[in-house]
Amino acid sequence: MSKTLYMGLWDPHAPELLIWERHFKKRLMVDIIWISFHSFDIWYWWVGIWKLKPSTAPEGTLIYFSYVGQTDVFGWISIPARIITAVALVWLWSDVLLAILQQNQRKRLDQAIDPAKLMGLILRWLEDIEHPYRAPRIIVPGDMLDAPAAALQPTSEHSRNSSRLSIRLSGADQSNSGPPSLISEKPAFEQQSDYRDSVKEPSKSTFSETATPQSYSCPRRTGTGLLKRGLLRWPSNKDDTAAGTLPPQYTPYEPTFDGIYEASELLDKCYEPPPKSINSWQKISRCFLAPYICLYHIIILLLPALLTHPFHCSLLLALLSHGSNLAYSRKISYPHALLRALHSPNYKRLTSQDILLASRILLTANPPPKPGKWTMISLGWATFAACSVLVISVELTISWNAIQGVNNLNTVGQLIPFCLGVGGLGKVLWASCMEKGRKDSERVCYYGRCTSVTRSNEWKEVATGWEKCRDAFLSVRSGRDDYSKDLAT
Repeated sequence: MSKTLYMGLWDPHAPELLIWERHFKKRLMVDIIWISFHSFDIWYWWVGIWKLKPSTAPEGTLIYFSYVGQTDVFGWISIPARIITAVALVWLWSDVLLAILQQNQRKRLDQAIDPAKLMGLILRWLEDIEHPYRAPRIIVPGDMLDAPAAALQPTSEHSRNSSRLSIRLSGADQSNSGPPSLISEKPAFEQQSDYRDSVKEPSKSTFSETATPQSYSCPRRTGTGLLKRGLLRWPSNKDDTAAGTLPPQYTPYEPTFDGIYEASELLDKCYEPPPKSINSWQKISRCFLAPYICLYHIIILLLPALLTHPFHCSLLLALLSHGSNLAYSRKISYPHALLRALHSPNYKRLTSQDILLASRILLTANPPPKPGKWTMISLGWATFAACSVLVISVELTISWNAIQGVNNLNTVGQLIPFCLGVGGLGKVLWASCMEKGRKDSERVCYYGRCTSVTRSNEWKEVATGWEKCRDAFLSVRSGRDDYSKDLAT
């Protein structure tokens, strides 16, 4: 119990560690410990209690709760106890599932882009913002013919992702229109010229004359196509595998200033704290009733909104991932945050990668603060009460009913403490092996997760560069707004 309290509340956070990496191990281990507690609690209230006999004491078989009072466990208290334990167990398993899915999203983003590449893009965006009216570079026709042979020739080093990028960009060039940009206010024909200039890809006719399209074999069906298209909103590859065209899910992620800026605005809007201030009593009551209030909001508010809006599972998971990384500094429930996202106009334009990347930048620039005193006191008391109720009720019931044979590992009463003790010892040995031979200047380990201090510094540089880029964009936009007002007057 003390280990659970320590990991859940008073565990120190090393500033060198990345927030989105250290949070997963801690969250998963605490959930597994609570699942072990609640699994035995489920057995006790749903099965085990009816195998016991009532005590012959005048008060009946008693149970002590976190408040000062006592009641008969065979009376009315057994009904809410069974409901509460079942809801808590379902809640914990759903949190474990969300943590695993969100960790898979983070791994895919790590494979798609690294801090060094992102820093180079930020510097280029900053240059474009500070010099928006640069003279367009003249395109020589020879340049359009020299690039394809080296860029689009299928070799073993070129992945299907890079080939898909070339095909997608050439298609965008042929459509004679570029994506909308927040960092440029130039006329439409200049934006299209700059976009074609930056792409510098051949047309479809040039591609067919100079290079042979790379053949692509459609993978065999695995029976998960309906799940990917229906639940995860992944596109189908039936119509895109013809004539050597790569399916759209192989398109690599290329971050843009527009995407990260809109994603950061969406995250700030979704997790903006409510304007009204609440007193200490409301804070304490929300800590105790948070799972049940959230369940009520999901059924009443979120489900009708999901039925009337497009459902993007990966994007919603990314929004939940940012909220979980905020930890106790989050002042709004998950259903309200998702409801704000569904009603936002940026919801249909963004991707999960944009949300995750903006979340990393925001968490690095503004790390969440430590929990307040009322949060520590209320959550500490709730954790202690939940553990003590389980231990006291089981031990007193066994003692009052004079149950024999609880001194060996064949009984549930002794098996649970044995598993917790062995698990705690294994955790200590695992952490010591992970930290063996490391240098403090190179790596920092936390719950078996080791990260490089250099990588943490790279993300800090990315966050600093993004702040400069965003401030430059806001200053340029405010100057244009002032100029428009002067012209209007």
